[in-house]
Amino acid sequence: GLTASGGNTQSLGLNVVGDLVRATDSSRLSLSTRALYGESEVDGERTTTADQWRVGARHDWRRPNAPMYLFANGSVERDPLRQLAMRSAAGIGLGYRSVRGPDDRMEVFGGFGWRADRFTGLGSVIGGELRSHYDTAELLLGEESAHRLGENTVWQQRVMLFPSLKHGGDFRVVAESVLSVSMSRNLVLTVSLSDRFDSQATEPVKKNDLLFFTGINLRVGAR
Repeated sequence: GLTASGGNTQSLGLNVVGDLVRATDSSRLSLSTRALYGESEVDGERTTTADQWRVGARHDWRRPNAPMYLFANGSVERDPLRQLAMRSAAGIGLGYRSVRGPDDRMEVFGGFGWRADRFTGLGSVIGGELRSHYDTAELLLGEESAHRLGENTVWQQRVMLFPSLKHGGDFRVVAESVLSVSMSRNLVLTVSLSDRFDSQATEPVKKNDLLFFTGINLRVGAR
C-alpha cells in the first residue's frame, strides 16, 4: 500500500506485507514479513510517524492426519518509535488442531520461548531500572482459526499471549484478524487488524499498538 500527498502538508505512507507457505501432509513452513513507514512535513518540519518492520518464520511437524504437532518459530522486529532497536524471539512447543475441515480450522498451541530486546537512546525503564537491553524466557500460549464465510470470503484470526518467566505480571499480547475477499483467481481484497500490547512499555511509549491495513493482494502458487 502507498499513500502520498503534497502541498501545504506533505505526507508519505508505505506498507508492505508478504506471506509464503509450503505445506505437505507432514510439515508446514510459513514465512511472513511486514514493513510500515510514514512521514509528514508541515512548514518545512519533517516528522516520522511510523518506522517498523518484522520478519517471522514457523515450522510445524506432524504425522499425516494427526491432530497433534510440534512447532518451532522465530522472529526479528524493529520499531525505533517505541524505543525498540531490535527484538529477537524464538520458541518451541506443541499444538493441537481441534477442528479441521474444508470450511473451518481451529487449533490451540503452547510452549516456551526466549526474547532478547535491544533499546534505542538511553534505553527503557523495566522493573524500575533503566536498561539498554532486556532478555527473558517466556511462555507461549495461543489459538488461531480460519473460517470460510462464503464462496469467496475467508476470515482468519490469531491471539498469542507471552507471559514473562523473569518478572511475574509482565506479558505481551499479539492479536491479529484478517478478512480476505477473492475478486479473481489471483487478486484478493484484504482487510487486516493487528493489536500488540506490551505491559513493560513506559511513558512516553504507549503500551498498546493498533495497526489497520487494507489493500489489494496478489496471490501466486498452488492452492
